[in-house]
Amino acid sequence: MLNNNRLLYLICSFIILIGTGCQSKEPKTLGNNSDARHATGLLLSQITSPNETERFDVLEEVKKQVGHIRPKDIEQALTSLRKKNVSTLIFVLMETESNAIYKLHPPARMASENSEGSFPNIAYYYARVNPQRGLPELYRLYKEHPTQRLAICKAIGRVGTSEAIEFLMEKAEKQKQLGGSTIPHLAGLESSNKIVEEANIVWFLEQDLDREESILLAHSKARFTQEELVSLYNAGKSKRAYAIEYVFRDPSKNFEALCSIIEKEMANKQYDRVLQLLMSDSMRRSKDQRVKKYRESVITRIDQST
Repeated sequence: MLNNNRLLYLICSFIILIGTGCQSKEPKTLGNNSDARHATGLLLSQITSPNETERFDVLEEVKKQVGHIRPKDIEQALTSLRKKNVSTLIFVLMETESNAIYKLHPPARMASENSEGSFPNIAYYYARVNPQRGLPELYRLYKEHPTQRLAICKAIGRVGTSEAIEFLMEKAEKQKQLGGSTIPHLAGLESSNKIVEEANIVWFLEQDLDREESILLAHSKARFTQEELVSLYNAGKSKRAYAIEYVFRDPSKNFEALCSIIEKEMANKQYDRVLQLLMSDSMRRSKDQRVKKYRESVITRIDQST
């Protein structure tokens, strides 16, 4: 009888232990959610820290978790009353192509655009993540942040639509009329990697651009013939500066125009100017045999003439 009671006691104890064990393994939903929210908040606080090292340390972890982070959590991090830097957070959202910034309420959106580290990343975010939706935001930033127009125009250029290009041209024309600089707009055209119509380039060149503006314009794609490039060179001033920069950026492609320019300078005995052009990086590093042989022959001619 004693043994039977002992056996019954052991069986009951075993059942209780099993039940307790199973109970301990059940997820504590409220506790887990609370812990997760706390961990997310801490992670977002670190990724927006003013300390660059702290931000970098959690960058990869935030990339892994970004799909589970709610816009509400990001809003809290952006609007919290503390010193912060939002550059890395925006970078992560851009790299992971998260739409989170578009889902933010106005106070948090303003924080993402007006905090330390907002630019240039916020502009590039709008250009890269859902650019159709981002382009109107870039137009707004252009108006609201005049000191950040270089980054904003580059981002608009990267969108690359005809509407974006027309916007850059329109604003450039207005700036010139006001006596302002077109450097941000020309940088935008360059970053677009789109062909800029000849008429638009000629319009710029007739605005008496400074050297920096001429160089930027020459970095944009164009469809000038070799004869047209020589004509621009012969026109002098901004058009000459543009033609030289454009031709000597790609001596192989523009070999005919290059030879015409060099021969004219040689005829005028502008040997120092010719040597300066021949010593440019693009000329020295060209692997085109025509360019290499012509360069060497002109240098020899100059040596014999001086």
